[in-house]
Amino acid sequence: MDTKTLYEHYDMLANFGISLPDIPKYITGNLKHDLRPYQIEAIKRWLHYIDEDSNIATKTFPVQLLYHMATGSGKTLIMAALMLDLYKRGYRDFIFFVNSRNIIEKTHDNFYNPGSSKYLFTNNIMVDDKRVEIREVTSFSDSNPDAINIVFTTIQGLHEHLEKPAENNLSYSQFEGKKIVLIGDEAHHNNAKTMLSSQDVEDNRNWETTVEKIMEVSPDNILLEFTATIDMEDPNIFKKYKDRVIYRYDLKMFRLDGYSKDVFLYSVDSDIENRMLQATIISQSRMKIASRNRIRLKPVMLFKSRTNEDNKKHFELFKTMVKNLSAGAIRDLEKNGPDRIKNALKSIDMEPNDLIEELQNDFMDERLMILDQKNIPVDKQQKLNNLEDESNGLRAIFAVDMLNEGWDVLNLFDIIRLYDTRQSGHGKISKTTNQEAQLIGRGARYFPFVLDDESKKYVRKFDNDENAELRHIEELYYYSANDSRYIAEIKQALVTSGLMPETFVERTLKLKPDFKKTRTYKNGVVFVNDRESLSSARMRQHSLFNGDFELPPLVDVDLPTGIGRVIAAFEEQEDEEESDTANKVNFEIEYGKVIPKNVTRHAISLNKTFQFSNLEKKITALQSIDAFMDMMASIKVMVSGVDVDAKTLNPEQKLIIAKKVLESIEEKIDNDDNSYRGTEFKPVKIAEAFKDDIKRKYAVNNGDKEFGIPQKEAKTDKYKLDLGTREWYAYDENYGTSEEKSFVVTFDSIYNELSKNWKDIYLLRNEKAVTIYSFADGQPFEPDFILLTKDKKGTQSWQLFIEPKGGQLLANDKPKQDFLEEITARNIAKVLADNSTMRIIGMPFYNEDTNRDEFIDMLKDFSKENGK
Repeated sequence: MDTKTLYEHYDMLANFGISLPDIPKYITGNLKHDLRPYQIEAIKRWLHYIDEDSNIATKTFPVQLLYHMATGSGKTLIMAALMLDLYKRGYRDFIFFVNSRNIIEKTHDNFYNPGSSKYLFTNNIMVDDKRVEIREVTSFSDSNPDAINIVFTTIQGLHEHLEKPAENNLSYSQFEGKKIVLIGDEAHHNNAKTMLSSQDVEDNRNWETTVEKIMEVSPDNILLEFTATIDMEDPNIFKKYKDRVIYRYDLKMFRLDGYSKDVFLYSVDSDIENRMLQATIISQSRMKIASRNRIRLKPVMLFKSRTNEDNKKHFELFKTMVKNLSAGAIRDLEKNGPDRIKNALKSIDMEPNDLIEELQNDFMDERLMILDQKNIPVDKQQKLNNLEDESNGLRAIFAVDMLNEGWDVLNLFDIIRLYDTRQSGHGKISKTTNQEAQLIGRGARYFPFVLDDESKKYVRKFDNDENAELRHIEELYYYSANDSRYIAEIKQALVTSGLMPETFVERTLKLKPDFKKTRTYKNGVVFVNDRESLSSARMRQHSLFNGDFELPPLVDVDLPTGIGRVIAAFEEQEDEEESDTANKVNFEIEYGKVIPKNVTRHAISLNKTFQFSNLEKKITALQSIDAFMDMMASIKVMVSGVDVDAKTLNPEQKLIIAKKVLESIEEKIDNDDNSYRGTEFKPVKIAEAFKDDIKRKYAVNNGDKEFGIPQKEAKTDKYKLDLGTREWYAYDENYGTSEEKSFVVTFDSIYNELSKNWKDIYLLRNEKAVTIYSFADGQPFEPDFILLTKDKKGTQSWQLFIEPKGGQLLANDKPKQDFLEEITARNIAKVLADNSTMRIIGMPFYNEDTNRDEFIDMLKDFSKENGK
């Protein structure tokens, strides 16, 4: 069975010396825009497929093809080209369908409105020396046989019209004896039946069935689908589209060819208003740079809120900020702001009062737009679709999430995330973060401009010249709070989407033959646990007062410092010391002793979750808000800030702490409905858990220069170690991070002393062999190393979980450290596993800079106390 897709067959054609047909003049001569190389390839493949009697695939009739192409790659221009070709072949009737009415409005202008800057055809379409008109129709009963007749509809509307025929609407009878072309955009929505249950498959009202019925009416009908997102890993999708995907040009290819902006993540350690101001100044500097270089550019910002209610508040906050902007605030940023802001203000080169006047003019109410995702008037849709037009004065859009799909804009340079919550992905990238990455992908479309070479108009020009000021209009900034865990997650989402490159090397780990001969390997076990879900019935019984539900014992709160930094999404980042945080201190408070109840009550009033009517549904036995605040009083809070302590906290800072504590409680409550817990530990044979031959890809540009490098060839001399000569190391090599290599070197330095008290000492690198689950919430954890050993008498065995951890991750991964400590505590109490000969210990995180010596002493003492 041939497992190659149609596009893979086409990818191979050039290797066999098979050339594709040239694109005829009746296509290129009737398109308003020149075709890019990849668009030319896409059209040539169509021409070859439809005309040639080739062996590259088994043709099916009616013809059904799909183009998998990146957002911003110009799929609609390819649609227009195919419409022209199909007109030449005798097709006159076209249905454009998509899942969203917003996309229809945009595409309507692309195909039908010559007055729109997005119109794709020339003003006079000529085929065979005859002028061709493009007509919008609601049914094919009034089709013009000499024109291109297009029905614009949603997928739902198409289904309803055909299932419930009405006058002047489409009906199945209109397809008899006709040749119809269906063009489906955002086709990842076109697989409802493929992905749904058997019960849904049998439902003939399903719109996918409607499309299939249309295609069955005539073998001459054609279905052309387009999408930037398709999961060919899914076996059902692969089976359906294996012989349909004719061309793949995904976001990674699009970016590598230079057609996207460079993406930077801009973290702002300050409040939302300051985040808004920094973005506004950077946006204004882009406009000044473009103007100096005679480039017409009106940069647009997108302010993204979590809810419509928040969106309205942020809209008003922005207007108030611009109205009340002071020269003192500008001077403070000039003096104390991050380098990117200082450089932006230098680039603007205006006195503070003059800049304020300009900002108040450029961002007056008429140049701002707020959107309700549920109801967007047609006039707003038209403005959104033409943001690049000179007559369109909009500078800032305030929205929630309706712009994630079907929005084409080139002059979007700044996306500002106005919420700091982070959705738990339970070890995976969350749905929300993936959606945010998709939005970044839309904003990353390149803003075209010409310098000397017209051929480079649509591609980046300054990748190798970071000092060029025009590089700033080849960049997209995505602003968020300075949350390292969120930043890591959004970066990974960008890698997955293809917007951010990641280079991999494949390595192979093998168990040493001598280790495989040992009794430890042949007969030994490693203790691991599993997780089980808590039933919904039990979850409903959770109470603050019954022990099943507990408030978070410790909450970390970073007070805003006003510092900002720019992180390049596409390049390896060197660790940099933040000199501006030299005065930053950490101190712990007991919530109720520092935060007065009136502040807590105010914070509660700002969060609907904690209205008593909502709270009592989540937490049973709760009598009042006062009782809830009494329970909060014992929470410990680790506060981080600059030049501040528990006695000098001002009211604003106390409110920030209260809101953060409530957010932590809210996250814990919200997660209850999908909660898990870790089970007790059970034995698994080492020979079954730890594989002999492991192949793994390492991301060599993940920021750690040792990651993926053999330890015997470590780039840093102090980490070099030939593990092939160390009998205690079970695998033949270590390709881990610098921190992991440091631990292995440290262990080597004390091995001889440990061996005085222990025997059969083996350190196993855990490459997804063992996963353990937190007792508290069932979160998965894969310790980097497992140390197995026995006392000299051979009567007691020990299993130690060891996790080297870089300094930047120590605080963020505190729940894992807590879990390791709980493992030790339970083992000492002999409630961890039903085995008297095995003791299980969770060691503290190892960090070369902070606790190397303490870790060594602890391991040595442990061997002395539990050895001979």
